[in-house]
Amino acid sequence: MKTKRIKNWVVENPHKAALSFMDFATLLDSTIKKINGSLALGFLSFREIAGVILVVGTVLLLSILLLG
Repeated sequence: MKTKRIKNWVVENPHKAALSFMDFATLLDSTIKKINGSLALGFLSFREIAGVILVVGTVLLLSILLLG
C-alpha cells in the first residue's frame, strides 16, 4: 500500500520527485564522503543526472500536450 502511494506521488509530481532526488543526494553526500570521496562524487553526480532527466521528461511531456 505504501509503495503504491509513493509511486502515485512520483507520477503525479515529477518535478517534486526530481527535487527530492537531488536533496537526498545532497544530504547523504557528507556521510558518504567520510567513507570514500570518489564514491560520494559519483553518487551525487548520478542523482543529479537523474533529477535533470526527470525535469526534461516533464517538460517534454508538457510540450507534447501543448502541441496536441
